Amino acid sequence: MKIGILSFFDSNDNYGQLLQCYALQQVLIGRGHEPCHLRYQGGFEAYPLWWNFLRKVYFLIFHPVRTYRQAFKNHQRLCPQRRFDEFREKHLLLSSEVYHSYRELQCKQDRSLSMFICGSDQVWVNLNRHSRASLVYLLSFIDSGRRRIAYAASFGLPVNDENKDFVVRQLKQFDHIGIREKGGKNFCDSCGIHSSLVCDPTLLVSKNVYDGLISEAQVLGKHAPFAFCYRMGAKTDFPEERMSLFCRENHLSLHMVLSQPDKDVSHSGEELTIPDWLKAYQDAGYIFTNSYHGTIFAILMHKNFMVFPLRGVMAPMNDRLYTLLEILDLKERLYDSEKQNFDAIVSNSIDWEKVDRELEEYRTSSMNYLISCGL
Repeated sequence: MKIGILSFFDSNDNYGQLLQCYALQQVLIGRGHEPCHLRYQGGFEAYPLWWNFLRKVYFLIFHPVRTYRQAFKNHQRLCPQRRFDEFREKHLLLSSEVYHSYRELQCKQDRSLSMFICGSDQVWVNLNRHSRASLVYLLSFIDSGRRRIAYAASFGLPVNDENKDFVVRQLKQFDHIGIREKGGKNFCDSCGIHSSLVCDPTLLVSKNVYDGLISEAQVLGKHAPFAFCYRMGAKTDFPEERMSLFCRENHLSLHMVLSQPDKDVSHSGEELTIPDWLKAYQDAGYIFTNSYHGTIFAILMHKNFMVFPLRGVMAPMNDRLYTLLEILDLKERLYDSEKQNFDAIVSNSIDWEKVDRELEEYRTSSMNYLISCGL
């Protein structure tokens, strides 16, 4: 079966985003299907064009310094050393057509595709009834008669009351809905919409699937024992001094990769390709991260790890992380800045046999969901 996938795929700095695309395609190919990520690049449709224009004019006139800094930050985030474009070209099956708008998806959609899947990732974050981009990731452009599936989609943030009716109406058009976090499933349940809790695509496959990517790593393995820190650019309570002390006490060097530039971090971070990033996970003696996918790969690689929850306005996005750690009985790996439980976490080992049993059950139930969708 030919399957069209709508997910985020064009990041230049987010390792997890591309790896979830890769993993879902590998699963579908393994089940005999022909998946294809639709290259939708219509992010400007998040709000009406007139609103985007006025917003840019406003910030240019009243906040010129902020506008300059944002432009410079976007330039920094291109991260050419990570060679994400090369990874996409080599490892992702992408549509030949590039879609710049909801209208183009309606008019130019590939009629040979029998099914569409939205997800994984936070494709349903900030759903807005005025946004054409929201309609795209809710698969509303699809002709009737073709199946609409959600796999491991995340809301990220709670749906506000203004958009609730719109979201519910769109979700009822789906044939099957698989949600990545408990909060999203609870929302669906409260609206009378059946949904299933499923794991992220990166967990659907075993570590062996990533060994082929790791074999492409070009940065030589770090011979000295080291700890690896992968940090997303969001407000987080990172006890950097305590991390450094832990590394000194355990004779570990500390290597860090910043997903996005972060003004709160003194460390500049390393620029790694995806294979090199995976190899760093494989070789590390300890993992520190505030990233959902960073946590997943620590688990897949059987690495002792510590997770730092996001704070502030981004805190609701921790739901997917809490869901994962609760299912795998790993919530004790969460750092609590109030309890100052750093020492308690690093001194405790992980029962990987138990984790693998829980993960296999989670993986099996998620595969059963895909089977129920006809995949």
